[in-house]
Amino acid sequence: LNSEEFLYDIMGVDEGLSVDINNDYAVLEIDEGGSIHWVSLRNDIDVNLKFNETTSEIARFNYHITGNTWHTYSDNGFLTEMGISLTFSIKYDTNDDGNLDDETTEDYRIRITINRVENTSGEPDYDSTINPPDVTAEGAGWEDVTPYKEAEEENGGMDLFSGRNMLYIGAGVGVVVLLLSVVHLVRKRKKSKLSVE
Repeated sequence: LNSEEFLYDIMGVDEGLSVDINNDYAVLEIDEGGSIHWVSLRNDIDVNLKFNETTSEIARFNYHITGNTWHTYSDNGFLTEMGISLTFSIKYDTNDDGNLDDETTEDYRIRITINRVENTSGEPDYDSTINPPDVTAEGAGWEDVTPYKEAEEENGGMDLFSGRNMLYIGAGVGVVVLLLSVVHLVRKRKKSKLSVE
């Protein structure tokens, strides 16, 4: 069972479904006056989900989801902000004519942040939140110091098939195969129980 078949089972379709998932991380910092003032760890995900089969009972659709999660620390090492931001762009065939060109894209955004507050006289001052620069905004002053990106710049490109990277790739593939196998076996067992009864 491959990941495509697994998604077909979830969606209840046989073909026409395409999925593109990209994930990356970043280590960001803001240097003020020669000392690091803020450090943030950010994870980015980008998902495209399309269903283009016109002969199915399911209407054609195109979902695009982008998201970020982050943890930002102040220069004294305190976790100052954590958050998640998700943007959904959805387009689907509302009139069942098999064409998405005449449809409009609906955009939705969810953003949740939790911030540290000032401590006044030993008591938290909930009206005075500490707000570091936005890690999802362009031009906020963040410098990308992600180790693998710096290594790429120094070496003129990172060797994807180096020992450590192959270990990560192998472990990731192994986990995915294990999960898909378990799901497949559970579904197979349920089907066999139903047929016996």
